[in-house]
Amino acid sequence: MEVCRLLVLVLLFLQQICMTVSRPGYSSDFTIDAPTCGYESCNPVKDGMINVHIVPHTHDDVGWLKTVDQYFYGDHNDIQTAGVQYILDSVIPELQKDPTRRFIYVEIAFFARWWREQDDSMRHVVKGLVNEGRLEFILGGWCMNDEASTHYNAIIDQHALGLEFLRTNFGECGRPRIAWQVDPFGHSREQASLFAQDDERLHDYNVPDRVAAFLKAVHDQAKHYQTDHIIMTMGSDFQYSNAHTWFKNLDKLLRYVNEQQTANNSNVNVLYSTPSCYTYQLNKADKTWTTKEDDFFPYGDSPHAYWTGYFSSRAALKNYVRRTNNFLQVVKQMDALAQLEDTDNSTYNIEILKEAVGVAQHHDAVSGTEKQAVAYDYAERLANGVNECQKVVNDAYGKLLPLGTVKPPGQGFCTLLNISVCTATESQKEFQVLVYNPIGRSVTYNVRLPVVGSAFSVTGPSGEAIVSEVYPISEDTFRIPERKGALAANELVFFVTVPALGFNTYFVSLNSGAESQVPPRKSFTVGADTTIGNQYISLTFDGISGQLKSMRNLKKNLDISLGQSFMFYPGYAGNNSGDVNQASGAYIFRPNATSATNIGSGAQLSSSNYIREGRLVQEVYQQFAPWATQVIRVYENEQYAEFQWTIGPISIDDKIGKEVITRYTTNLATQGRFFTDANGREVLERQRNHRDTWDLNVTEPVSQNYYPVNSRIYLQDTSRNVQFTVLNDRSEGGSSLGDGSLELMLHRRLLKDDARGVGEPLNETGADGKGLIVRGYNYVFLDTIADSARLHRDLGERLFMAPSMSFTNVQMKYADWSKNFRTNWSGLKRELPANVHLLTLEQYAGSGPAPSPMQPYLLRLEHFYEKEEDAALSAPVTVSLKDLFVPFDIEAVTELTLGSNLPLSQLNRLQWKTTDSGHTDTTLRFKPVSLSEAAPLDITLNPMEIRTFQVKLTQH
Repeated sequence: MEVCRLLVLVLLFLQQICMTVSRPGYSSDFTIDAPTCGYESCNPVKDGMINVHIVPHTHDDVGWLKTVDQYFYGDHNDIQTAGVQYILDSVIPELQKDPTRRFIYVEIAFFARWWREQDDSMRHVVKGLVNEGRLEFILGGWCMNDEASTHYNAIIDQHALGLEFLRTNFGECGRPRIAWQVDPFGHSREQASLFAQDDERLHDYNVPDRVAAFLKAVHDQAKHYQTDHIIMTMGSDFQYSNAHTWFKNLDKLLRYVNEQQTANNSNVNVLYSTPSCYTYQLNKADKTWTTKEDDFFPYGDSPHAYWTGYFSSRAALKNYVRRTNNFLQVVKQMDALAQLEDTDNSTYNIEILKEAVGVAQHHDAVSGTEKQAVAYDYAERLANGVNECQKVVNDAYGKLLPLGTVKPPGQGFCTLLNISVCTATESQKEFQVLVYNPIGRSVTYNVRLPVVGSAFSVTGPSGEAIVSEVYPISEDTFRIPERKGALAANELVFFVTVPALGFNTYFVSLNSGAESQVPPRKSFTVGADTTIGNQYISLTFDGISGQLKSMRNLKKNLDISLGQSFMFYPGYAGNNSGDVNQASGAYIFRPNATSATNIGSGAQLSSSNYIREGRLVQEVYQQFAPWATQVIRVYENEQYAEFQWTIGPISIDDKIGKEVITRYTTNLATQGRFFTDANGREVLERQRNHRDTWDLNVTEPVSQNYYPVNSRIYLQDTSRNVQFTVLNDRSEGGSSLGDGSLELMLHRRLLKDDARGVGEPLNETGADGKGLIVRGYNYVFLDTIADSARLHRDLGERLFMAPSMSFTNVQMKYADWSKNFRTNWSGLKRELPANVHLLTLEQYAGSGPAPSPMQPYLLRLEHFYEKEEDAALSAPVTVSLKDLFVPFDIEAVTELTLGSNLPLSQLNRLQWKTTDSGHTDTTLRFKPVSLSEAAPLDITLNPMEIRTFQVKLTQH
């Protein structure tokens, strides 16, 4: 099947998952004549001819070689000539000149900024063009997001931002009908446009030549299409800043080519069009289309250039994007539960973080393929958004904490806990910890806080004593330059169990002069194996090398041999003069070897390798090289082992760039199969050296087998009914290059650019000017195949929707605090079922019926198990919204499309005939389950189903 049509159908699916949320302050206060947008606005086609749909467009990266601001205003044209404001300034007048002209626009992050700067006269003109279908918004997201390194929750939210802007300002005609993913790596790119002069008296008059060349291109392309309609995209990155030149030449192209119909009986008809109009004609052709169920990864543009490096590029930024999106979900929930009003400035604050997170999903942002200066800009935007939303959390606690009139103390935040830095806990002998849980069920979570001292008491929300221990901060943490000025030498560890959509308060105080709570440091016994574990799992380490040797599931009596090491692939340092000289870089992973090199000689027994066994956690410290270290932990009552790795500065003294991996080696019989998630949700089976839809020519045996891993990768041995699973804390590239083994790429430092446009090597540095140090986590567990889904779904939800901690440092004991403030609170009257995830809860102006006096909310529920994934939890589940929330009751609901910009009752999608495994399905579309008339507040969810509601509230 032709790629273009396949992509159109795929993108129709992608567009359906978009969502929107309230964006106040953008609505227009003027009206125009009744709209004629939609398929009725398409230019006419000619039956019996090859209709060439010319689609004028621009692709405007929301940051890449320049920052978002620089691209919009046209700054630093010495880097790249691009100014988005001038594109829009130029296109609008050209569309006014000729009603047959069309233009599509995608990146709402740019358009919204341009729109804010226009007066009502220009806004009126633009709205008229939109209502006539001459200017059409495609995709509708805040950006054109990356598809490999993004989590589905963040994809939904970034589309939310753009779609609601369009709904608010342009109504029905602003609603995108087609997605448009032309640049995320793996999709098709535009064909070259043809330009010609129009005066035959000129010596270089070339109309006949250009027309002949164009007609040949049309007929060549038409051979690969199933209908008489083909699409030619006319544009590229940041084009149309001089729209007059573009449209003048396109007008000529249409005129001279169409004149051939009468002059030479040509069967080619060229027209201005849009992706929507093109797709509409495909639908009218009444064909039966094949479908594709696997994805488009990995992409390669030549035999030695596979775009699998960006799955792991800029590992620190990838983690920061993931964590800030986590915080955004917390903030939206707390804003809704506390029912904050505009006077609290929460809407403005949240918008700043929404826009920052939305921009960060761009395919040259979280992907790690931007210039270093632009990466800094993305991080700064995220940090600013986090700072603004910390104010929202403060305001929310200001309403949720008080039992009377006493104002609660302000909250402090610690954003560097991953490197054991927190002023609020290091500088005080007494402080309070508030932990908010954004999951719809209670969650047990281990807390690690940097402290000065070795003995503490911790009091829980009901006045109970909480068991705690103190562990020294590892030596590898002290070498991180960003810790400069930190006071703590130890970490306080204790467990918390936090209620659903709620918070607990914990009270910590230093016990001066008390006996140390630090478990003693123990050396490995030479020649004797050492085992750490709990009632669920155990890990055994070799007594000679100190390396991991085996893993056991004690409850299921499962055991496997398990080795784990850190290795690197040397990056190919080519000069990019040809395919065989392709260098490894930000986009492309091209190792200069087919096997990885061990870092150091392994975790040899030395003073750098030791054990601490406490009551709450047992830890093994390993050093593989001065720049590659690890702490392996098994916590009490947890069924997984935590692997905390610290990599960097990656050594380049030998002038060799390195791609660092962690590899797990088992004795499982996997037959070349392994499994990875897709954007943190569904799981895809992978087969080494194989593609489902074509015969693979193996030219890069390592990078050709790398896939994006957003949340988990696992191996199965069906003969033993065993599954070995590794969860990761950020998007990474991963693979299984040998039976029984799997690997994840953790960090990359390269000395060559790969000639894909970024123009600089991926050579990140830290605060000390040396190579960047990156810290992250793997979570490893072993279980039967049937029971593994519960573990990785539950743990995956806990990792992605991690609790949020904030701190106060008033000198107030539990007894005094509990008289004035709540120490325990839940926003739910009952927990959600184990297979239901609260994907969205936020204040929302909405697309449904007129708002009640109290602002409606947006609620999105997700069944996050796949069909037949679990014997019990894959079954349909019903959730009653009646009397569910503590602060308010839900009075009525209106079901919306997943995009939340249209009531479900108004959804009218094109119907398609498809062929799947020999049978025809005539309804390739979403079929949301309707609400029960007898119980309108009872919501039934089928496996992998997400349902979206605008809810009307009544306040208690």
